[in-house]
Amino acid sequence: MHRCTAAIILAPLIMATAAFATPVEIQRVTVRDAEFKIVIVIFSKVELEKFHQQWSHKAQTGKTGQHPDVHISVFTHRLDIESQSRSTRWLYDPSGGVISVLSKAVQPVFKVEDPEAFNQLLGIRPR
Repeated sequence: MHRCTAAIILAPLIMATAAFATPVEIQRVTVRDAEFKIVIVIFSKVELEKFHQQWSHKAQTGKTGQHPDVHISVFTHRLDIESQSRSTRWLYDPSGGVISVLSKAVQPVFKVEDPEAFNQLLGIRPR
């Protein structure tokens, strides 16, 4: 494969990967509840490392925000993930550990590996 062709093919992948900030880049995570009240702000290095450990193990569900099983009303919490270069809002359903980036475009839906541990880190209490 020609180098130029490889660069063109890989560019979207590289750009998409940048949307998922690395632990070095993440500076703050703000968690908001259904009423948009701040639940917790994670900014210490130790807590951000714990967050990244959980965050890096999320897996795609194979669904998108347009899937009939995924409705905006299940996302009761918002995660604002801030880095030096960008801020991204994610919608989160703590009951199932389901998460998706807020966007006008169709986005994939992810599931965190251990919703109970993730909720505890985010200061979200079980109902």
